[in-house]
Amino acid sequence: MISFLGSQGVLPFAVIAMVLLVAVFPIAIARRSGAPDLGQHPPMRLRQAYSQAPLVMLAALVNGAIWLAVFSLLPIYSLRSGLMQSQATILLTAYVLGNIGFQLPLGRLLDRWSLPLVLAICGVFQFMGAVALPFVVREGTVAWLALAIWGGTLGGIYIAGLALLGRSFTTAQLTGAASAQTLAFETGAILGPLLAGLGLHVWNPNGMLVVVGVAGTVLACLGLHMHIAARHSSSP
Repeated sequence: MISFLGSQGVLPFAVIAMVLLVAVFPIAIARRSGAPDLGQHPPMRLRQAYSQAPLVMLAALVNGAIWLAVFSLLPIYSLRSGLMQSQATILLTAYVLGNIGFQLPLGRLLDRWSLPLVLAICGVFQFMGAVALPFVVREGTVAWLALAIWGGTLGGIYIAGLALLGRSFTTAQLTGAASAQTLAFETGAILGPLLAGLGLHVWNPNGMLVVVGVAGTVLACLGLHMHIAARHSSSP
C-alpha cells in the first residue's frame, strides 16, 4: 500500500486508519456467533505454565523475536542492500502475504505430521531464508517468492505452537496457558528487533540475518528435541 500511497503526508495514515476501522466489523460478527464456554477455573500461575511446557513457551519467544525482527527491519535491510523504497515495501508485502497464505496448507500438514517435526522444518526454513536472502534480494520475482516462503514458514511456527499448547494443557488450563504463551511471544517481539538492530549495526546489513538465522536454528533444535522425546515416550 505504501508503494502506491507513498510515506509522506496524511493520506497513508488516513487510509490505514480506515482499513483498521473496517477490521472491527468481523470482530462484532464473531461476538454474536458465540464463543466457547470454558467455564470458571482458578487462575493459572505463569510459573506453572512455563514449567509445564517450557519448550512450547521458548518456541513462542523465538517466534516473536523472528517475526518482529524481520517485520520491522526488512525494509531497512532492503534499502541498505541497494533497493528503492517501493521495492523494499513490496518485499515486506510478499513476506506478510506468505505468512497469511501458508497457514491453511500448513494447518493441513499439521494434521498429518508430527507437530514438533513441522516446527523443526519451519525452523530450518527460517535459517535457510536468512542465508539465501543476500543472494536473492535484488532478483525481483525470485526475491518475492523467497520472502513469501520465508514468511509462510514463520506462520507455520505460530500455528504449530498453538497446536502444541492445546496438547500440553487441559481445557481448564488453556486460558492461563495462552496468556503465558502470548507473554512469551511479546517478550520475543521486544528482544528480537533489539538484537537484530544491534546485528545490523555491527555488520551492515547482514547482521540482522545472522540473528534470525540463529533463532531459526534454535527453533529447529527445539522441534527436533520434542519430536525425538515424543517418539521415545510413545515407544514400548
